[in-house]
Amino acid sequence: MENGMTISTTGNNKLTKAQDRFNKITARIEKLEKDIVQKEKTLQTVLDHFSKNIEPLIESDAKNKIQLAFLVEEKMLSAKLSKKAKVQAEELIIHLLNEAFTEVIANEEEISLYNRYTDLSYEDEKELELIFMKEEMKAMFTQQGIDIDLTDIDIENEEEIAKIIAEFQEKRQNKQLEDNQKETEKPKKKTKKEIAQEALEKAKIEAQNKSLKSIYISLSKALHPDMEADPVEKLKKEEMMKKVTVAYQEKNFPLLLQLEMEWIHQTSEHLNQLSDEKLTIYIEILLDRERELQAEKYMLQRHPRFQKVRAFAHMHEKSAVKAINSNKKSLLENDKLFQIITDVFTASKTKGDISEMISDLHFKFIEINMDYGW
Repeated sequence: MENGMTISTTGNNKLTKAQDRFNKITARIEKLEKDIVQKEKTLQTVLDHFSKNIEPLIESDAKNKIQLAFLVEEKMLSAKLSKKAKVQAEELIIHLLNEAFTEVIANEEEISLYNRYTDLSYEDEKELELIFMKEEMKAMFTQQGIDIDLTDIDIENEEEIAKIIAEFQEKRQNKQLEDNQKETEKPKKKTKKEIAQEALEKAKIEAQNKSLKSIYISLSKALHPDMEADPVEKLKKEEMMKKVTVAYQEKNFPLLLQLEMEWIHQTSEHLNQLSDEKLTIYIEILLDRERELQAEKYMLQRHPRFQKVRAFAHMHEKSAVKAINSNKKSLLENDKLFQIITDVFTASKTKGDISEMISDLHFKFIEINMDYGW
């Protein structure tokens, strides 16, 4: 919502309650729209910084773990280990590969190693993981009272996820209209306040159902290029008309309403000349727009596109970048440490040295879950 969507007064006149409320809601909507744009920009900046500085190191870390897993199996098979040491070695292999596979795509050889020591195959676990992700997304939708079929959706495909989120927003808007309709049709004795609210909801629904076409026709006439001789103004009207046409074709009433109010503000018929009755209807529709934006803001940082930086989603950009730089330093140190571990383990030849090394790694990676901070 562009700046200027504010009702102002002249002289000593005061705003009515409806005008004051209209201003507050449009201010909140404007802030939400700016917040969403800024949040998406911040998340993208953080993601770009993460991709450049952390992803290569995470991939290297994953490859180190895979290399160590193969080395553990090699050493385990080369020595006649005790039952306890063998169990620790197998648990260590599974643990290392599990962590590595969250960061890189496993090849056939690596999957084969994993499947040798697990009851549930890599393929089955991957399928369960995708099912869990779908259930998590479905739960978020269900909390909003929206049912969306995710059966054939590729949860790892950004384009498909974007379509699902668009479907969610559309269904949520339709549900609000249906809920409002049901509320007005409840067969019960109503108070004066409820009757007034019912009339308002009815007017709101009628405005959305009937005014879509009338607003479009009205704006089409006002914005017709043949009605404007000034080239600059003509260009402005053409650009505005493009937006109006798209909003009408998509049946996006809140957007069309917004465009109408913007046009009113730019002409002699200013917003402060609108009646409180019409403003009250506008206010209710704008409240729906505000709820949609709140849901959009909530969904933004949970979008699969930003899954890699979800841990930083609540931070300001500078704080997130600082945290990523700190992680980068740790990962660089870990890479050096892994090389030392691999060299020492490779040099281990006796059954005692191998058992001791496996026990030590099992303790560090699994028992105290220290994992060297990786």
